[in-house]
This record gives sequence, structure tokens and C-alpha cells, in this order.
Amino acid sequence: MLLFHDIVEIEAGDTFILSSAHTKNQQEKEMKAFKSLKNKIPREISKEYEKLWIEYEENKTNEAKFCQAIDKLDPVVHSIFKKADWKINKFTEKKLRDKKEKYFADFPEILDFFNKLIDYANKNDYFVRE
Repeated sequence: MLLFHDIVEIEAGDTFILSSAHTKNQQEKEMKAFKSLKNKIPREISKEYEKLWIEYEENKTNEAKFCQAIDKLDPVVHSIFKKADWKINKFTEKKLRDKKEKYFADFPEILDFFNKLIDYANKNDYFVRE
């Protein structure tokens, strides 16, 4: 499910979390990319591809919620090694929590890890102060 989601993002292009275009155009771009990719893959696979992609997008099953949580945590983990980017992009703890934390509510271990990343970012002056 994550792989199918990421393939669509690769085709559509990903957007930066704090970008206003993130929410406005991304869903539209991803739907177009999904349809394009569906027509390019073998028919035997396309039904499963469609099923899993829709399941991810609807975010109703435990599996989809877990995949969404992993997808939302991944860039935080990768960016922890790029402190300057946090400052340049004016990340605050509140903005990060507002964008990400709701995806971790059903997964205490993931939420705990996210909170540890937040603690690390606070202790090491990653955030811009509001």
C-alpha cells in the first residue's frame, strides 16, 4: 500500500508540508498520476493497485491508517539530519504537531517516537520560536 502511494507521489511530484499548494493541488495531481499509472501497468495488477491506493486515500482501515502514519513520520525522521532546513522553513513545534500528530493517535509506539523526535528538536534548537 505504501509503495503504491509513493509511486503515485513520484509521478505527481511531492509538495513541501508547509506549502500552501500542498493541500490545494496535491490531491488533484495525485489523482491524475494514479489514473495515468493505472493505464500503464498490466491489467492483472491494476485492480489490486487501484484497491490498495483507494484504501490508502480513504484512510479507514487499520492498515491504511498505519501506512498514513508511517508516511507522515518518514520525512520527519529524514529531516532530523538537516537542522538548517527547519530554521529556513520556519518550523515550529505547533506547526509540526498540527500537520502530523493526528496520524499517530492510533499507534502509541509511533506517537512516542514522534514525541522523542520533537524533544530532540526542542533540546537542539531546531524550531523557530513563535
